[in-house]
Amino acid sequence: MDVIPNDVITICILGGLFFILIAIIGGGFSIKEIKIPKIQKWMRVLSFFVGLVLIYLSFFQPPIIPPTLNDTSGQRPSTTDNIIYSDYDVDTTIHNIKLLQLIATSVNDPPRINDRITIEFTLQNVGENEIKFMDTFVAARNPFEENKDFGESNQGKTIQPKEIMITKASIIVDNKGIWTFGPCYSLDIPEIRDENNLCPCEWRRFQMVVI
Repeated sequence: MDVIPNDVITICILGGLFFILIAIIGGGFSIKEIKIPKIQKWMRVLSFFVGLVLIYLSFFQPPIIPPTLNDTSGQRPSTTDNIIYSDYDVDTTIHNIKLLQLIATSVNDPPRINDRITIEFTLQNVGENEIKFMDTFVAARNPFEENKDFGESNQGKTIQPKEIMITKASIIVDNKGIWTFGPCYSLDIPEIRDENNLCPCEWRRFQMVVI
């Protein structure tokens, strides 16, 4: 069912109250430039019912709720995908980068060989200074412990304090067995050794069986 915009709902409520006021008083008053003459009894009854109908329509229609910063519904998986893994436990790294959510989806649950798995995670800068990334990506290892990292995103992006950043990427799992995935990033901090610029080792890793 379609929703009615909030401003239309407000107009319906005010209009309904106005018609009910006319029904009770019977006219004979003015509001600024608007003059309402005296009306007959049957018109007062009609005005009352019109007011009730407008208010009824207003309260029985869901308003449009604008999305908030924490609303990630725009990046949610499509109805054909299954959420096969989710992690909403917030976790902050030594770089003041907080993981807000981690979701994996696929058509099948459990995923089958040659299925496409989509992984999405959201990071937030919870420090006091801006953070510049070299990139973000999904760390991945196949059942043979081979490196299958994928989804390089947000190259060279800088986020300010409290700002969030989303990474979403897909991979075809071409081997049966246990796959390991996890969110990862690398920072643009030349004066620090490369290994210290990366996400913590094994950070928020999770395993998935492909059949």
